[in-house]
Amino acid sequence: MADASTSEGSRGRAVRRTKPFWESKPKKLVAKPNKARPGFDDNRTVFGAILRGELPATIYNEDDRVLAFADIAPACANHILIIPKKHITRVSALTPDDLALLRHMVEVAARACGGDLAEMRRAGTLALGFHHPFITVSHLHLHVVWPLPARSCLDRLKFPESGANATSCFFMTPEDASERYCRAPLIEPA
Repeated sequence: MADASTSEGSRGRAVRRTKPFWESKPKKLVAKPNKARPGFDDNRTVFGAILRGELPATIYNEDDRVLAFADIAPACANHILIIPKKHITRVSALTPDDLALLRHMVEVAARACGGDLAEMRRAGTLALGFHHPFITVSHLHLHVVWPLPARSCLDRLKFPESGANATSCFFMTPEDASERYCRAPLIEPA
């Protein structure tokens, strides 16, 4: 998916210029400042503070189940975190009851990237997944990172660009998390 614009070329003719999708900001999600929300007092993590509105964050999406916001230390030009409002400590704490929530998080990720999520993952330009077993915040968070490769060598290890099956010893795809912890496929068979 590309944005198109028209400008006048050197000979006075209209020239159509396109920007690749990775130069575009998400189209479906609009950035808003963080706000106070009641509840979440039992969540003492930094993400709990964001949910309570105690810390600033650039919010891209919010509904009754999830909050999507910009990562404060982005690995690429676009790095969005999607967290459930329900406090789940880590990907290994997911249960079969969380399958609908996991599917919803992936749907929000698809809207966030503003392109064809599956194609971007197959091409190796987008990383979608959870860190495991080492995490910095004890609150489940889905990383949506594009365009790959990541900026630093360390970030390239943390966010592999090996396509849709980019599970590594540090990074787990939503499909693998669904199979392993929710005991069901992420995408329902037709």
